[in-house]
Amino acid sequence: MGPSFKANETLEIYAIPHLSSGATERRLLTKGKFNNAFPSTNPDGTKLVFRSTRDGGDNKYKNLYIMDTEIGEDAGEAERITEGNWIDTHSQWSSNIEWIVFLSNRDKPTDAWERDHGLDPEGTLLFT
Repeated sequence: MGPSFKANETLEIYAIPHLSSGATERRLLTKGKFNNAFPSTNPDGTKLVFRSTRDGGDNKYKNLYIMDTEIGEDAGEAERITEGNWIDTHSQWSSNIEWIVFLSNRDKPTDAWERDHGLDPEGTLLFT
């Protein structure tokens, strides 16, 4: 919840349990006033991978993080899985849980902030 595509603004990830039953209860998963977005759960729904501006410095570079979906950041921390002055985003877990595929502009990191905010579609498909 929050403004889209504004790295300087807070964007949080919430869980909405039992959404298909019409439930409206929300549970905040991310904390810290960062821009967190594009979450993807592993096939059994226990882990969440997402991109975040935390640790991204003044340029708001985005890297990938993993967290437990049951506890979120209330009782734990998100684990950083990529690190650099670039934009890693749009991650997706493979069905066998062995891979996370994501887009990155790490081959052109010097102007990552400007390219991301211009919504430049160029990127490299990577696996981790």
